[in-house]
Amino acid sequence: MYTVQPGDSLFSIANRFNIPLDCLRRFNPQVVGDQIFPGQVLCIPPASACAPTPVQCPPGGILYTVRAGDTMFNIANRFGIPLDCLIRFNPQIPNPNLIFPGQVLCVPPASACVGVPQPQCPPGGFLYTVRAGDTMFNIANRFGIPLNCLIRFNPQIPNPNQINPGQVICVPPRTAC
Repeated sequence: MYTVQPGDSLFSIANRFNIPLDCLRRFNPQVVGDQIFPGQVLCIPPASACAPTPVQCPPGGILYTVRAGDTMFNIANRFGIPLDCLIRFNPQIPNPNLIFPGQVLCVPPASACVGVPQPQCPPGGFLYTVRAGDTMFNIANRFGIPLNCLIRFNPQIPNPNQINPGQVICVPPRTAC
């Protein structure tokens, strides 16, 4: 544990403890962006916990190093693969909404993404592609269905609080709720 001092930055703390910046961020998910404050307590992981896990990619895939401004969504679009597929091939990324320059991702070949399951919708329902800024709550409100119903019809979403642009969900008809 380390208590942030005036003048500290995540970068200076990572250097002080000789650990990679992305590792310090990974062990401190409560830090939003790079904003830290004097008196805030950070977890300083042991260097052994920061050893990168080698990223495995299927034949035909490529290793891609994240650059400033990248998101999983725009990387998937750049390489022409579904976002869900990019996320599935990168289990080392705990939060797909939070990637950092220098992280290495596996971009699988499009052929490895065939068969990514799409949700099944009952008659009268429809498939909806999640857009930036969407939440399950606002999608449910937009289409006039209860949130618990939207969640029930989308078991492929492991965490309803965390959906990503490009994901496809089922919006069931009101009568199914």
